[in-house]
Amino acid sequence: MKKECPEITALFLVAVRPAKLKESASGNFLPLAMPNTRNVQSEKMRKKKPKFGALPKINMPKRSFAKPVNVRPPRSAVNEIPEVAPKKCYSDFKDLVKRMKSLKSLSEWILEAAIDRIVLTKKSSLLVLPKIQLTIDDSLGFSVSVFGWFLPDDHAIHLETLRSVMNITVSELIKRIDVLLICLDRNIGEHRTVKFCWNMSPACYEELRKSNILVLPSQRTLKDYRNCIRPKAGIQEEVLEELNVITNSYFDMQRYILLLFDEMKILSNLVFDKVSGELNGFLDLGDPDINFGILEKADKIASHAMVFYIRGLCTELKFSLAYFATDGITSYQLMPLFWQAVGVLELTCNLWVIASTSDRVSPNQAFYRMHKPLDGNAGTEVCYRTVNLYAPNRFIYIFSDAAHLIKTTRNCVYSSGHGTCTQYMWNDGHCILWQHFIQLFHQDLDNGPKLLPRLTYDHIKLSAYSTMRVNLAVQILSVSVANVLKSFGPPDTIATSKFVYHIKLSAYSTMRVNLATLNLFKKNIRKVNLSTLVEI
Repeated sequence: MKKECPEITALFLVAVRPAKLKESASGNFLPLAMPNTRNVQSEKMRKKKPKFGALPKINMPKRSFAKPVNVRPPRSAVNEIPEVAPKKCYSDFKDLVKRMKSLKSLSEWILEAAIDRIVLTKKSSLLVLPKIQLTIDDSLGFSVSVFGWFLPDDHAIHLETLRSVMNITVSELIKRIDVLLICLDRNIGEHRTVKFCWNMSPACYEELRKSNILVLPSQRTLKDYRNCIRPKAGIQEEVLEELNVITNSYFDMQRYILLLFDEMKILSNLVFDKVSGELNGFLDLGDPDINFGILEKADKIASHAMVFYIRGLCTELKFSLAYFATDGITSYQLMPLFWQAVGVLELTCNLWVIASTSDRVSPNQAFYRMHKPLDGNAGTEVCYRTVNLYAPNRFIYIFSDAAHLIKTTRNCVYSSGHGTCTQYMWNDGHCILWQHFIQLFHQDLDNGPKLLPRLTYDHIKLSAYSTMRVNLAVQILSVSVANVLKSFGPPDTIATSKFVYHIKLSAYSTMRVNLATLNLFKKNIRKVNLSTLVEI
């Protein structure tokens, strides 16, 4: 070959025919030519490109030697875990008894072994009942009681151990029981036993507390709970906030409430409040403006307390709203207090006052008569409803306290007769006398089998305390008494027996219908129309 010239810038393969290319290849050289050589063609190397609409796997270029593709193993949603048989802590009951005798963790426990059970007891020196008692039977099942109350079935210890010492050792079980707290995250108001005890008299409560049968809080602790919201006359914002918390989840029908008010006798005295530095015991209607405008003497000591109480018609709501210190309230004093309570319930608490209940004392009757212009043209002489000033589209219906009406009826009959009695009640020419009940009671005592076993001396001879008991009035004005008067009484007792029958049919039947309708209304709140309850 000749030497390459420096002017040569590129080499090109000569496009020759296959015959000449074969001859050149046999001579071990290839012909070269300059760029300006004729009969020379040049072409760039082109790769295959995918065609439009063709699959890439078919038309894409492939390597001469393809690498092996690692196939990904399929994934499984469930991992199979080999089952491991649980290891038993004790083989049988004899093995349990043998191993428990050498446990050092039972130093504070009393061990009692029987043929079919083992009882471990942990006592406190101040209490009669054992603090913790662990009982293991011959089937290796156990139960735990705290002060006589067994742990619930859904307790963590029961769920994890399946209530068997085959899954946990006795020493580990005792350690877990010791670290538990009694009544964790519990409020004192949730304990029904404690509530039952403090509803007793103070002397009975102290006797139960000193007997060490139950762990009861002291009077100082109860006072702290009672004075969580410091009581004072009038409507308090803290009380309204507590009421809002209770009624926030109520829907429309559950917001109908009944407003009750009653005046009770209290001990007249002055008490110094060391927290606020005030002298309590004077007349107080909750608002200084109302006190100045209504009360004749602001420095007079109160002898009564007017209490406003609410009950839910469709719920179990029972709530004391407010109290006021009075001295025998009058109708014009009651007017602003009543509408203040209605306004707070309607506007602040979003509770709908639909009815009001009270006894039939003279101030309350005068208070109802003052609403005669607001009865919405009822067309009756008796004012039984009034327009709600804070919701003009609704009425507030007025009811008398049924229990107070029964006691008033009994007291009227009690004052009917001769001697110290002040009146004579009669009907159809026959007198209705209390002496008829006295004679019936003594005749029933003289007979062998008693026809009226519930009647006692308290039913016949009334005192200042027995006149306030509703059950005594209900039992003396019962159908059984009327039947005995009609069957075994003298002829002049016919009016008394008819009077008792009339009281039974009018008052008691109405009460039962109202209660039945109310119970049905509570069960089917969405189905029962509210007007059916109002019209009864």
